[in-house]
Amino acid sequence: MSLKNKADRWYKLALNHWPILGSKTIDLIHDELKNAPLKKPKSMKLESTEERDLSSSMTAEKIYDAGNKWKQFDYEKGLDALIKKDKDGWYILNAGNSWRQFDYEKGLDALIKIDKTGRYIYYAGEDWEQFNFNKGAEALAKKGMDYHFLFTAGQNWKRFDHKKALDALIKNDKGGELIYNASIHWEKFDYKKGLDYLIEKDKGGEYIYYAGKRWKQFNYQKGLRYLKKISPNEWYKKALVDWSLTATQSIDVIHDELKSTAYRKPKGMKL
Repeated sequence: MSLKNKADRWYKLALNHWPILGSKTIDLIHDELKNAPLKKPKSMKLESTEERDLSSSMTAEKIYDAGNKWKQFDYEKGLDALIKKDKDGWYILNAGNSWRQFDYEKGLDALIKIDKTGRYIYYAGEDWEQFNFNKGAEALAKKGMDYHFLFTAGQNWKRFDHKKALDALIKNDKGGELIYNASIHWEKFDYKKGLDYLIEKDKGGEYIYYAGKRWKQFNYQKGLRYLKKISPNEWYKKALVDWSLTATQSIDVIHDELKSTAYRKPKGMKL
């Protein structure tokens, strides 16, 4: 029968008094360590497994903080976990700004799915080291977005395709408001296409009137002819007073007026 099955008192006495030396003593110590239960000191706290398990119940905030603070961090798994937990895109945006490693394309795709207004897509285009500007602009031009961010992106982003953005807005605009606002914010704007669209969609004439006041380029004759057709033609009267027409343009307007009001002989009337 082995010593381990003896009463504990006799086992301890044997360890003290038996002449066990060399490798046999080492074997006994090894057995003691192997079979002894691990006891946590009162002052010691074992590291929580949750702190290293990105697939557990960690919140988006904790995952984001871990990417900033942990010395060893799996950024690929971290971003996947963050995408699952981030509700609106705030943490993904800031991870792209502060994490040492970041998959910008995957981050943008995630923002496009969860950012309902376009706010975080816009700021990603401003702040991230790498950004797909065409994809970002297309996302901002989607129906339901807060188009203010698209207008501002056209002003502030390093790269911006104004032509594509205008075409996308035309698909979503109904009465001319989006097109007019884009023309005010953007340095690059297709004024001819913009006016043609406003003539088609602006039934009241208000946006055409303000376009004539504020646009850098404007076909005044075309605008006035359309405004005159609208009844009542209050915007037409205001345009005649407020638009900065050159002398030549004024003469053209007067000519159109005379032409439209010229006396016409009735067909059956003989002079």
